[in-house]
Amino acid sequence: MKKIAMLFPLIAGSCWGAGGIFVRTLKTAGFGNISIMCSRSLVSFCLLLIVLLLYDRSLLRIHLRDLPFFLSAAVNGYLLMNVCYNTSVGILTLTLASVLLCLCPIFVLLLGAVFFHEKITPVKVSCMLAAVVGCALISGVFDSHSELVWSSVGILTGLGSAFFNAIYTINSKQLTERNYHALTINIYVFAITTLILTPFADWNAIGAFVSAAPLKGSAFYFSQALVTSILPNFFYAFSIKYIDSGNAAILSCGAEPTAAMLLGILLYTEIPAPSGLLGLALTISALIVLTKACKTES
Repeated sequence: MKKIAMLFPLIAGSCWGAGGIFVRTLKTAGFGNISIMCSRSLVSFCLLLIVLLLYDRSLLRIHLRDLPFFLSAAVNGYLLMNVCYNTSVGILTLTLASVLLCLCPIFVLLLGAVFFHEKITPVKVSCMLAAVVGCALISGVFDSHSELVWSSVGILTGLGSAFFNAIYTINSKQLTERNYHALTINIYVFAITTLILTPFADWNAIGAFVSAAPLKGSAFYFSQALVTSILPNFFYAFSIKYIDSGNAAILSCGAEPTAAMLLGILLYTEIPAPSGLLGLALTISALIVLTKACKTES
């Protein structure tokens, strides 16, 4: 299972990398960030609730003593991460904000060593650095034509998005060690997120999107929840039960911008600069090396 589980962060990162497709569509329809997050978490919760009611209702049970971990995963790992990221995007360029978010594995490696006594090996560090540099090249941060905007608040919120993303990884690992199923973790994260965001969402926009084209709108919400929330969160939470959280973070953070670039080429004819192609090759190489190292360790 450990050999198979190391593929799951790659799948999760690829799914998250496809999130831009859904965000672009909803932004065009007039959605704000809160409404996008709320519609995603609400549909994800409803779909998972149906699955668990049919599959195994016992997975809905949690111990009250573990509720703080679920709250932290929802508030830190979803809400604060997105708030920090959206704030940094509003102040900095999208390129720089994305690179700062890709620093998440650094925090995961450090926190994993503290909480789970995971080893910080030269292979992990080398692959992490290579993946971060690759992500920076993919985003164009080193492009001479990119107009970077520097701001202390933007940098801090960008680093905050990486840190809170790492907290989600740590909380998920803690919950899996308490024998919670990945589906249990995710349904409560979605439920808590929905409850918090509901008062602030634009329900007129959410309803109008479906009423304009009921079949198409419903299919879009379903696809968004499945691709950007349910599947990646499940695969990611499931993987860290069997592999180090640091490895999972490096693999997912490397796969996310890689998938985004490939989808940009295929769907939007966004041809990357040579530096972006170099970053793509560097990131994929780092992921291959780390995957082989994980196989050797197992």
